[in-house]
Amino acid sequence: MTLKTLTALSLLSLMLGAGCIRRTVNQDFGLPGLTSPPRAKARPALSPDASLRAVFKQQTQAAVNAARAARTIDKLKQTLAELPSTDPRAANTWNELGLRYEDVAALSDAQNAFEHAIEANPASDSAHNNLGYSLMLQSRLEAAESEFRKAVELNPRSATARNNLAIALGRGGDLKGALEQFLMTGDAATAHNNLAVVLLEAGQYEQSRQELAEALRIRHYFPPALANFKLVQERIREEAEVKKFGRLPLNPVHASSSLAALVETLQKSEETK
Repeated sequence: MTLKTLTALSLLSLMLGAGCIRRTVNQDFGLPGLTSPPRAKARPALSPDASLRAVFKQQTQAAVNAARAARTIDKLKQTLAELPSTDPRAANTWNELGLRYEDVAALSDAQNAFEHAIEANPASDSAHNNLGYSLMLQSRLEAAESEFRKAVELNPRSATARNNLAIALGRGGDLKGALEQFLMTGDAATAHNNLAVVLLEAGQYEQSRQELAEALRIRHYFPPALANFKLVQERIREEAEVKKFGRLPLNPVHASSSLAALVETLQKSEETK
């Protein structure tokens, strides 16, 4: 599993709230628990042009999605043109427009839309959160942190903004501050697991492993932490192989033995209780 896949499964876990809250982590921030691998199914023989058909289908779907997004953006812009600037619906419409711009990776347009949403309704914690998220996508961590803090001040109970604040702090190197924010949205095991994923996404594998070990010490057999521990072990092994040979081995050895050793240690710990 690639780091890009991890990010998709972890950092973009769905958590939507009222007022078009930007998606962020959930309470089980990480991969699902380990399960037995599914039994392989016999694959039907592929036709000679199967790969070309698959590429054409993918390109067609991408074009359809882009066209649909463009129509939605046009409709929202038309709505804004017809709304008085003092209309309370303007803030939500700008917010929605920003999200749609993000969907098509138009980050500067998204940022501009969220800024307009804040102008229309400065008390909107979701607009500040969304602007912060857009800035974080542009790697503007200090500006993103500022917006997330404003969102948390406006709505201290917003787990969405607080988790995003934790991510921004973690990416900026403030691991203590990140953990403090994660602890305010979940239990200790989840908080350490969340921080481990931020570190893993940043390529800080040893520190990530330490956080996962702490999560598993607090809550034995915690499925997201077990899955993430296996993944970080694989990343550490791959990094060592690249340093040693300049490439990955042809027949890589997975980290299952390290994970098995960790599980055995946890079992012995429980037996001594």
